[in-house]
Formats: sequence, C-alpha cells, structure tokens
Amino acid sequence: MNIYICRLDNLKLLNSSPISIIPKEVVHAVGFVGSINKLENKYKKLININLNKSLQLSVNQRELILSKPAFIFLYSTDDANVRNNNKKQLDIIYAKKHRFLQELIAAFSIGLWIIKDNALNFNQSYHCNLKNGYEANIGYDLKNVCSNGRFSSVSFNNKEIQHALDLMYTIHEFMNKSVDSIDIYSYDNDGTTFYSNEEFISQEFTKDNTYSFSRALLYLQSARSTGYLPTKISQYSACLECIFAIKENHTKNLSEITSNLLSSNLSKKDKIFTDMRDVYSIRSDQEHGGQIKYLNNHSQKEMIELSQRLDDYVRKVIKYIIKNPELNYQMGDIEKKSATRLHFKSKIS
Repeated sequence: MNIYICRLDNLKLLNSSPISIIPKEVVHAVGFVGSINKLENKYKKLININLNKSLQLSVNQRELILSKPAFIFLYSTDDANVRNNNKKQLDIIYAKKHRFLQELIAAFSIGLWIIKDNALNFNQSYHCNLKNGYEANIGYDLKNVCSNGRFSSVSFNNKEIQHALDLMYTIHEFMNKSVDSIDIYSYDNDGTTFYSNEEFISQEFTKDNTYSFSRALLYLQSARSTGYLPTKISQYSACLECIFAIKENHTKNLSEITSNLLSSNLSKKDKIFTDMRDVYSIRSDQEHGGQIKYLNNHSQKEMIELSQRLDDYVRKVIKYIIKNPELNYQMGDIEKKSATRLHFKSKIS
C-alpha cells in the first residue's frame, strides 16, 4: 500500500469529521482511499506508525503533518514497483502518479478561492510505500497569497469544503482541456530530484489549440501566487482580458464589459468601471516597467483595497464562465473567439 499525504497550510476547518475525496478517475481502483483532514481510525494508526518510523521527516515535520489539515491518499501497490529498489527510477514513477493528485489539489485550491479569498498553500507532501520501503519528502514551488498581498489563515466549514470539492472536477477539466497529458522534466542532483512542468506549459499554452479557460486559470494562479500588488493586479487583468477575448481598446472594453456583466445598479456599475480603468492603468505601467502612476494620487492602502475588489470581480466572472462553458474558445478558432467576444460586448448597455 502507498500512503501519500499533502499538508494544507493556512486552512482552518470548522468541522472535525472526515470528508471523503475519491477522484472520479480512480474511484474503482482497488484499495484506493481518499480523505481531507482525517481518515478512519483503522488508517490513522497505520499512518502514525509509518510517520514515526520515517527517516525522511524531522520530528517537527511529523508533528505538522499530524496536526494540520491534509489531503490523504492511500492506494494499492503495483507489483512491478515492489521489486524495484532503484530510488531514482521510483522517484520518477511516483512523480508521474502524484502529478494527477497535485493537479486535483491545485483545482481544489481554486475551488476554495471561488468561495472566498484565501492563501491556501500545499508546498509539502510525504509519500511512502509499505511494501518496498520507498519514502520521499516532497516540496513544491507553489504558493498562494491573499488579495491584499499577505498570508493569512481562512476558515471553511464542511459545506464549503464539499462545495470546493464539487468545483474541483470542473476546474480540473478546464485545466487539462488543452492537452491530453502533461510532460514532466526531471533533474537529479545527488539524491535530490527536481521536477518541473513549466517548460511543457511554456511550449503548449502558447499554441493556437489551447483553450481560453485554461489560459485564464494560468493567469489567475499567477495572480494568486504573488504578494507584489502591481503584478497581482496585472495578472488578474490578463485573466479577464483572456476570458472576454478583448482584441482592441483594452481599457474601454475591459471596464465596460466587467461593470455591465457584474452589476445592473448604476452606482455599483460606475464604481466597477472606475476600478477597471485604474486596474488597466496599473497593468500598463507594470508591464512596461514604468512608475505606477496610480500611486501619484492614491495611497498604498487604496491600492490594496483595489486589489481586493478586483479579486472579487474576477471571482464573479469565473463563476459566470463555469455556468457558460460554451464561451471556452480555442485561441486559433477565430469564429468561436469572435462569438465569445460578441457575447460579452452584448452585455454593454
């Protein structure tokens, strides 16, 4: 049996009961069990025993895994892997298996963000195989920061967690719609193995056959990963521009589409319109390496508040496109892209 645990930082669970999480693609796999935060007692004892025996984890790391919320997966062992004692080969084999689980956790993170702003991080995981003695302590170069540019813990109840899990599969489908499989680049440095899919993403997500929702989610994750507000605001803006298929007059179209799509109230619409003009001004200055002119007449506190409002605007737009998947166009499909553009421009009144 394999035990794979991914620690969830900056997440507070308001309920203590375990939440089942069985990926649809492996729901029928023999011996597969998945849960968030806790497992049944019969599995909990098994995990405790193996964590305490681990040579990969410090005492502090073991305590963190046991005390914090976590995605916990148990799955059966492939007989071929039982006979394999080559650590480097097993690292690659398990990295490919865990890529799918990591994608699900990333999609779950976006699902939580759709519910409310948060800085959920899943940078540390641990894997062991009870049959061949393999174990690994795995770090991920990933982070999420709240819309104000800071880290903070956010509370979710079981109902919200379950809703995020329901969203997870839809988001995961959007994330992977552009490609059949994701290649992983690996590099070994004296026992430390590095993995990356960024080279693959750089190659594939600049092609005409990639889908707008996939690209928009990349921009969203880029925005959420930084605490530097001009970059965060710029990436949020790029996310919306991609979804709306904006071709020209970016400031005008971004402001008009966002404000009309999100509100029919004149006062609220005017506020969103003004905010989006400020957003694109910051984006332009940031991308061209210039002074952020917004700060000539506004304070840092006001830029933080703008970032928080923008985060909420993007959240509402993401909810809208999830309900309207027909707006997901391929970048090279001029006709579909034009139809999507016209759909959003038709919202302008």
